[in-house]
Amino acid sequence: MKVRFDRCRLPEMLVVFLGLVAGMPLANAKDTQAVMDGHELQSAILRSDLGVAEQQIAQAIGRHGQDWAAAKAVVQSAGLDNLGREYLLHQVLMRARHLEPDEEALQFVSSLQDYDSEVYVWHAEGPLPVVAYPIGTLATGTLQIWAQQRVRNDALREFQSGIFSSLEHLGRSGTNEYAGVIAALKDADPLAAGQAKAWLGENARAGDFYEARAIVALVTADKNLISELTISGDGLAAIELVRAVPSRFDAGSAFDVLVRATANPAVASAAMFEIDGLRKHGLGARVDQYLLDQLDDPELGATAAAIISRSGDLQLLGRIAEALTSATSTPAYQARATLALTLANNQYSRTVLLDALENDVFIDPNLRSKVVKWLQN
Repeated sequence: MKVRFDRCRLPEMLVVFLGLVAGMPLANAKDTQAVMDGHELQSAILRSDLGVAEQQIAQAIGRHGQDWAAAKAVVQSAGLDNLGREYLLHQVLMRARHLEPDEEALQFVSSLQDYDSEVYVWHAEGPLPVVAYPIGTLATGTLQIWAQQRVRNDALREFQSGIFSSLEHLGRSGTNEYAGVIAALKDADPLAAGQAKAWLGENARAGDFYEARAIVALVTADKNLISELTISGDGLAAIELVRAVPSRFDAGSAFDVLVRATANPAVASAAMFEIDGLRKHGLGARVDQYLLDQLDDPELGATAAAIISRSGDLQLLGRIAEALTSATSTPAYQARATLALTLANNQYSRTVLLDALENDVFIDPNLRSKVVKWLQN
């Protein structure tokens, strides 16, 4: 079928496109008069008096048993309107995610994957009607969670028996099997994690199994492996590894690991913010000196300036003021020191920069001009 872009259809096409970006189905144009905002939706739910139905669902499916026939009877009650039914289905699906499903549960949730939701609310970021309770999407997500839980549980049982063949799923990134094995590694005891680490070391080529290796390195508190991975990694898994370092080591060891991690541009900023967090563990003086030393670094200087400025520590800002006027100060250092002072944006920093102007300490005339402009605002 040929598709032709007609000028008069552009507004309609824009609505469709934005709806797809939002990731949720749009209401038909004829339904928009019935669309509610978030407050109206909550008020309508309260007026519907669904408390008894919610209690019945809680009794039907919970930690003490699963009666899916009873749950189905509640959500199919003749007295429910679309809002009440979809609200209760949403409650059922969210509760179901915490259960280990039986065959009846799988059948019930599977039957909801093609559910056509009819209750809409206005999108929070614009005048777009979106589904309030995307039952079909939630059902599919619940089935995926159950599949991942099944893989996780099977893998943990195998780990206890010294079997690690499930780790082969790590070659299938993006699948339920992959997610389930990752969850199992996070919950493995140190002994099993150590054995998994050995398997991964033997079977991983350069860059393979990064997320899994990061997890077992944390579980086993392997400082050398963590350092290796923080230096070589990128993406979310590497940043999560960096953020976990302070919780796995004493402050001094964590400082050493994080400083080495700053050599990796992909995680350097995250590592520096974690270094700053070590202040509360008695490393204030060491952290301050490290940050001051980094102001001259072309890669790390701006981040160091931002961290210093947010501390609001006048003593630390005073050391920057001294360095700013030092005879050995470089243009790069002055630029980063100025950045820290302007980001701090307090009376002290304004006084320091005004004095620097009056004493003509700025080496770079462009920086001097920027400071003059900043002080005028």
